[in-house]
Amino acid sequence: MKDRLWTKQYLLVIVTNFLLYVVYYQLMLWTTSYAMHVWKADVSEAGLAAGLFIISALVARLLAGHFIDGLGRGFVLRCGTALYAASMLLYFFITSMLEFEAIRVVHGFAYGLASTAASTIVPASFSS
Repeated sequence: MKDRLWTKQYLLVIVTNFLLYVVYYQLMLWTTSYAMHVWKADVSEAGLAAGLFIISALVARLLAGHFIDGLGRGFVLRCGTALYAASMLLYFFITSMLEFEAIRVVHGFAYGLASTAASTIVPASFSS
């Protein structure tokens, strides 16, 4: 009997990864505008807020392979997704541009971990 690729667990990982990317793209659309209107940031400071997310996501992707090998794909995916969701909630409580930038760093790192871990999960029989 052949193992199935489209298992319930695999579909859950696909949906999780899809939602990570949807939130990522939505946040990238409003980050600079939000920083400029709410925090009265200039264009370069607002761009920095957007860029911090990308830079921290890249750093997380560099470290994710080590974490995945040491802690396991599922664990890194769950932790990254939980941190991603928690950091989204923190946007409601920020009171300064510096806090906004700090949350962008944490949120980007969580995104990098979760999206990298999600892209490595396939049924064992399909990996060599």
